[in-house]
Amino acid sequence: MNRIAKVGTVFATLIVAGGLVAPAIAAPQSESYFLKRTDRQTIDLGATGTSVGDMVFANGSVSKKRGGASVGTYNFRGITVAVSIPGGRENRDALTQFNLKSGTVLMERINSVAAGTLPDTTEIYPIIGGTGKYAGAAGTVVFSVLSESEYKAEFRFTR
Repeated sequence: MNRIAKVGTVFATLIVAGGLVAPAIAAPQSESYFLKRTDRQTIDLGATGTSVGDMVFANGSVSKKRGGASVGTYNFRGITVAVSIPGGRENRDALTQFNLKSGTVLMERINSVAAGTLPDTTEIYPIIGGTGKYAGAAGTVVFSVLSESEYKAEFRFTR
């Protein structure tokens, strides 16, 4: 058997045995949580009213089902980074951290809301990191508004 035929036989054997087949990519995992805001504070910096630099902070409990027992907490920090017109929309650098028993998940995005108000539409945040079980996490979190103080967060992990 010549050299080329031997190499071909070795490669064919490896392929059949699974030695050169790329590993299957795991399907994205998802986890859903419900948030209940218990505190919200705003700090008006600069000009009176909505202006660049204003801050909003919120926190509350996290549960696996709406109204269920707490499995952790969340913290939110928003900083106004742009205001289009007085009384118009504002852009906030929004950072949210979930503190769960198995680790933390951190997400951040720029969101756009009517000046001085709470988000009232579904928003998608990129996951930018985590600790514990979530170390190296990537993916997105879909936040859906349930009421003025309740949200659903669906984590869609890609790793």
